[in-house]
Amino acid sequence: MPLASAQPTSRRLPFATGGLLLGAALLAFAALAPQRPAVVATVDLERVFNTIDLQARTEAKLKAISADLESRRNTMRNGIEELQEELESFQPGSPAQLEVAKRIEEAIAEFRAFEAFGRMKVEAEQAKAMREIYLQIRTAAAELSKERGWDYVMVDDSIPTIEPTDAARMLQQISSRRFLYANGSFDVTDEVVAKLNAMTESASGG
Repeated sequence: MPLASAQPTSRRLPFATGGLLLGAALLAFAALAPQRPAVVATVDLERVFNTIDLQARTEAKLKAISADLESRRNTMRNGIEELQEELESFQPGSPAQLEVAKRIEEAIAEFRAFEAFGRMKVEAEQAKAMREIYLQIRTAAAELSKERGWDYVMVDDSIPTIEPTDAARMLQQISSRRFLYANGSFDVTDEVVAKLNAMTESASGG
């Protein structure tokens, strides 16, 4: 009599056991979930940039750099004008005139190079200043959040007006927005400004 072939048997967890596992998973998830709603505050970033003391100090520093560059530029321009006046005092085609003409060409080339350097330096200083101010704003927002129990401080980009323009730029403006509406009751711009001004005053020893 042929032996019956062994058939694989499948085991199924009893319903009660499966329910226990599901319940344990739900309990574990609940333990990891936040125990309270997140506290969110909003900030008008443009107003922060425009009103903080650090911005005024930064603008004064940039103006000083620009004034120094402009003074050096004027000195170089005056030197070129003096050479041009000197050129007119020599006999046309004379060795002395040719020598002064060469010096004028060199001075003009140096002047143009300095102009390009000045523009790049001012732009670099502006970019550096904006980055430093932004980082300081983040620091102030983080410290206030720890003091007040805020979980998130978000930029309210619904405040700036969408400017009329062509379709492509209009779409770019709209697509860059993240807020459609923000309750002004949760705006903490003034608090961030005050905190940052206090930090700036403390850092300057005032």
